[in-house]
Amino acid sequence: MRTLYDLSDLRESRFGQPPPRHGLNLLWWFAHKCVQIDSNGRMIAQCDPENGAFGFRRFYNADGLLPDSNLPYYEVGNLNTTDSLPEYVTEKYRRHSDDSNTDRIIVLFKSSWSTQRFNKIYVTQHSDQTNFDWNHTYCISIKLMKDIRRSCRKEFLRKTLNESYHITIQEHSRHSQFPSTAQSVKSELNQSQRERLTPYSNLPYEVGNLNTTPGTMPHYVTKNYDDVRESNAHRIVVSVNSDWNGKWFDSIYTTHHLGKGRFDENSTFLIIQGLIEIIQNMERHRMVRLRTLNELAHLREMGFGQPYPRHGLSLLWWFADECVEIDGNGRMTAQRCDPEHKSFGFHPFHNKEGILPDSNLPYYEMGNLHHPGQMPHQVTKNYDPDVRESNADRIVVSVDSEWNGKWFDTIYVTHHLGKGRFDKNSTFRISQGLIGRIKSMEWSDFIREVRN
Repeated sequence: MRTLYDLSDLRESRFGQPPPRHGLNLLWWFAHKCVQIDSNGRMIAQCDPENGAFGFRRFYNADGLLPDSNLPYYEVGNLNTTDSLPEYVTEKYRRHSDDSNTDRIIVLFKSSWSTQRFNKIYVTQHSDQTNFDWNHTYCISIKLMKDIRRSCRKEFLRKTLNESYHITIQEHSRHSQFPSTAQSVKSELNQSQRERLTPYSNLPYEVGNLNTTPGTMPHYVTKNYDDVRESNAHRIVVSVNSDWNGKWFDSIYTTHHLGKGRFDENSTFLIIQGLIEIIQNMERHRMVRLRTLNELAHLREMGFGQPYPRHGLSLLWWFADECVEIDGNGRMTAQRCDPEHKSFGFHPFHNKEGILPDSNLPYYEMGNLHHPGQMPHQVTKNYDPDVRESNADRIVVSVDSEWNGKWFDTIYVTHHLGKGRFDKNSTFRISQGLIGRIKSMEWSDFIREVRN
């Protein structure tokens, strides 16, 4: 069974999609209403499945959909049997045989005298009126649960829905203060409207000023921002319309800020809906092309770290054995390796070629035998500074952290081509399951299994 670790995993799974399915709203409600994550990373229950709150009922796992357990399972989300879920979860329910009641959350519940908590959380969907779909059942990681809890509902739906945004372009909208052609916007924004994006008005709003909003924007937007004026020169301006059923962008513009409230009329452009859709599709397609390796056979098939004298297979075994510990919540915690402190030759990876998905978390790279740190002899023994392929393999990780620890959010392997270039066709994500499998093996057994 696949574990979903982040919002992009949830989007790819297509759980709760398309409308009128209610699963995404149900999951957001559950994360905010029913779960509190304590300092030890435990998911403390804020609602009690045992008393039937919100329509919870026992799930007996009769067909073996979920792993066997001595603890009870409970399911929630059946809109036929509850009237206590909020309206945003139930509003598309039509009481007939469409998909408006297909999604469920199932929890593994542990209750003691001192606390009640969810040991595991799963999402699934009905394949018919009684059975669940094995191929669309997923475990929700504690990291993903935290990501959902950090998101407001609109932001969560925006990041997890595969459908294009509701964008209406009206060249002469009576609500828009912006012209439909590339004209100056410098007189259109007053000071109170500037430097915010607030979808509650049909007035134009501006976003992109890194002096005022860098903390809320992802790292890939802000990473080049410094004292150079041109590093903060670009803005997006939108006009917003709304009715009882929702809100949408009437018009979207890009422009160039010249400073002191002035904009360049010759560098102001209307962005049409078709271009927005192309950009969205490019991002989705780029993510799909990056293959995840889940088994030793996948690693052997892809040929990573092969042939001799490449060092990638020994590097990967050592990394899994030395640097990763998988905790009870499925997180790959950083053990004895701290990328931020450059242990074992770790250093920042800036993803300049875009071979990895954009991320709010920092990437770090390791495996360069020119700077091996304290790697063991079995990793470095075939290194010859005059033979490029003996130093061609790298591991790249994204790192998340809290006050009580650090963990590897994602782990990738890739092939270094030299001079800071990497082979995107030889870049793969290593699943948590494969890391666990590697950790369970001796080095010699692992090499024998994966070498062609």
